Amino acid sequence: MNIRAFFLTAVVLTGSLSSDICRADSDELFSEIPSGSVFGGTDAANSSAGEQMQSAEDLRELLKAAGFDAKIAGSRQATATKKLDPWTFPLLLELSEEESTVTVSLGLATVRDTQQLTANKLLQMMKVSREHAPMMLLYNAARERTEICRTLDNRNLSAEQLRRTINRMAVLAKSRASLWASGEQQQGGSPAAQQPAPAQQPAPAQQPTPTPQASPEVSITALTGKWAASRSATEAFGIEFRQDGTFNLVYVNNAQQSKSSGRFTLTSGNLQLNGNDGLKLGGKLTLKSGSEFQFEPAGSAAMTFRKAQ
Repeated sequence: MNIRAFFLTAVVLTGSLSSDICRADSDELFSEIPSGSVFGGTDAANSSAGEQMQSAEDLRELLKAAGFDAKIAGSRQATATKKLDPWTFPLLLELSEEESTVTVSLGLATVRDTQQLTANKLLQMMKVSREHAPMMLLYNAARERTEICRTLDNRNLSAEQLRRTINRMAVLAKSRASLWASGEQQQGGSPAAQQPAPAQQPAPAQQPTPTPQASPEVSITALTGKWAASRSATEAFGIEFRQDGTFNLVYVNNAQQSKSSGRFTLTSGNLQLNGNDGLKLGGKLTLKSGSEFQFEPAGSAAMTFRKAQ
């Protein structure tokens, strides 16, 4: 069983680890997105009345009314570009099948090597999403790029509301360029490097991965803190161990989060998690350094957790 299957099985078995997006709480492990922020809501200020979109043609005309040169890209899609120096961002509008929402996606950077998306970077992206909800900074595996997304209610959607939303998304993208601009930038068909490109550094020699040695008895003090691991570019998980023997566990898949909390025990190099919701996870824990440990659940592949910065 791979890591992804293991965590998905845990979600199914525990019931309360639902796929609903969690509400923010003062003691949450990592940044969380307020419930309903992804698929609902319109901007409070909407001075001009709009109409409900029903086709790609409607989306194109809405973009044109908002001041963009738009094209139809599919039966329910329209595209355009948004310029904010020094970038030109590709825009995609998508109408949901039930025609209840319109999703706006602002393309940022192509990421074909998902190893660039470390657990810490994914968690930073989650933090930005929480701080700027309902806008979300995420990685879209299908389009192989990072992007900022915002889903709008299709009822009375106006060109002015769309224009303001796109402007806010572009400003957010520019302010958080340090999180995404290291990849191949999306330039709406233009060369990515219109800015001075950083000097290429020689790749460091690859070092052999040391074989984990048997870990001495791990103390609660050594484990106390926040730790993160990533399964892929779209999956990350983290756990916080507290000195009082309690834990918070967060699993992230495609920007949606599940969580559990409870108590943990350490016995002879084995970690046991007992969730308040019935979750029971146990396995071998090897402390590799003060900032890294390996956890191998029974019957599953080992996961390497690193201490969150």
